[in-house]
Amino acid sequence: MIQLVGSEEEARLLIGEADFHHNHAINYDEFRRLMRLPEHKELISQDDLSMNSLERLARKWYEAPEDDKQYVDRTFTGYQEGFQLCMIQLPQRGKVNFITRIEENTPADQAQVHKLDILLKIDDIDVVAEDLSEAQIVQTMHQIADQKNQFTITVGILPSTQEYQRVRRHDSSRAFAQSFNSS
Repeated sequence: MIQLVGSEEEARLLIGEADFHHNHAINYDEFRRLMRLPEHKELISQDDLSMNSLERLARKWYEAPEDDKQYVDRTFTGYQEGFQLCMIQLPQRGKVNFITRIEENTPADQAQVHKLDILLKIDDIDVVAEDLSEAQIVQTMHQIADQKNQFTITVGILPSTQEYQRVRRHDSSRAFAQSFNSS
């Protein structure tokens, strides 16, 4: 927790806010309640998704045989800012747009978009071929949502890579809360 918030004092303040049972520790339910407060949502948004991890995954995406890649369509009903993108530019290969955060109860969450999904298309617009920036991707999604209520994004996943599985396993807030309680 100290690594997450920067100081022992700040960690104690957060625990005090979430310690509804007044036992100087927080359980999983208390932690979840704390993380739903707007001022604390960003604490766990990026976890350990270092740029190095994302770059390794981006390289694996480009190097993987087509048979190892999975392409999945996710249907959005409406659009609001409900996920975060991180764009990795690989020299002589191109861009990989990773989804690095999903907010609960948003169209992205309801469409079952997952952390580490790679955004490839918005409806028929190939965001990689069109060389869209993160801001242009968000703008495009807003424009499409304004024109019609439902749209589809196509995401790519590499479920067979160990790095992908390690990061996905670590992304579980339950695992984080359990490790937090044991410290």
